[in-house]
This record gives sequence, C-alpha cells and structure tokens, in this order.
Amino acid sequence: MDKREYELIPVPLTDEEVRHMGESLARETQNIQDLREQKAAAMATFNGAIKEASQRAAETAVKVNNRYELREVEVVRLMDTPRPGMKAIARIENPDEVIRIEPMTAAEKQGTFGFSLSEDDEGGEK
Repeated sequence: MDKREYELIPVPLTDEEVRHMGESLARETQNIQDLREQKAAAMATFNGAIKEASQRAAETAVKVNNRYELREVEVVRLMDTPRPGMKAIARIENPDEVIRIEPMTAAEKQGTFGFSLSEDDEGGEK
C-alpha cells in the first residue's frame, strides 16, 4: 500500500477567506495596541512605586548617616538667658538642653518690662 504524502503548495484564497483574515488581522492589530497601552500604564505604575520607594530609602539613609531626624518638639523660650538681650530656646521637657541661643526681638525686650510692642511697631516708623 502506498503511503500518503503531503506538501505545502500555494493555493489562491477566496474573497471570503481574505475578508475573514482581514477581520482577524484588524482584531490582532487592535489587541497589540491595547497590550502596548496596558504595558505603558503598568510601567508608569511600577516606575511611580519605584520612585516613591527610592525617595523613602534616600530619606532614611540621610537620617541614618546624620544619626538624627527632625521632629516637632515643644520648646520654651528662656528670655535674657544666657545674658540680657539674648534668649535660649530649649526643649520643654528638659530646659537644661538648650537647642540654640538667639537675640531677643524688640517686642520680647519690651515684654520683660511689662510693655507690649506690636509687630508693626517693631519694624520702625509708619
């Protein structure tokens, strides 16, 4: 018995076959475009997440390297300390821990005498 054989040979397409293939091509082309848009959106999401994580890591690295972080802490102003006309800014829970020393403002100097000077008066004449 003879064995069946097959070969690939050109066979002209019918108009109906070409129409079906064209519709299939249009669907696949649209699918490619949709997938590219989804990829771009996903990449934007991941890039944003990576950027945020990198920012958090950088902020933490700065704190570790500096060995401190800035926190809002209640302070007290100690007038005429360490000398008249100066004020010491200290943590309220430990007034002996001075954060900085700076000159007193004109209003603060007047306050030590029991007078009140508005901020408008501080700048000079009107």
